[in-house]
Amino acid sequence: MQELRFVGVEQGAVIATNAEGERFQLVIDDALRNALRPQPAHRSTETKTVPPRLIQQLIRAGRTVREVVDQTGADQEIVERFEGPILAERGYLVEQARAVPVRLQQSIDPLAGEGATFGSAIDERLEQLGAENVRWDAWKDPESGWHIGIDFTTDEVERNALWAFDPKS
Repeated sequence: MQELRFVGVEQGAVIATNAEGERFQLVIDDALRNALRPQPAHRSTETKTVPPRLIQQLIRAGRTVREVVDQTGADQEIVERFEGPILAERGYLVEQARAVPVRLQQSIDPLAGEGATFGSAIDERLEQLGAENVRWDAWKDPESGWHIGIDFTTDEVERNALWAFDPKS
């Protein structure tokens, strides 16, 4: 197939040339006009309208965008719009949980310095275990509330830990 370069329009035809300089003429008719006319974006009729509250609830419960799309049939672009704010909320819950003051058994002395936080106590324990690939997350179960979890690897074994968390108390 030869490659042609556009030259111009003359007397209702498109004029083009090839690499050797030969000229070609393509008559402009309705078929050509329709082929060159911008087509509206095709919207799939299979995607259905899903309430934003349901999308948010599923992401808040720890589902990925792909899982929400598969479960609800919602358009991926719509689901992705809700992902960022909900992931930020989940990250904020992790920060809140990590900041909760805890009393460790070895620090019973009331005159001791500042108390430990949940996050620092867990970080210290993970360091003692030689944990790698530590990933904190939070998600909300509609029935039992918020949960804080950690996935980590020790001795080449993937492990996890889970706690219930009520940010109000």
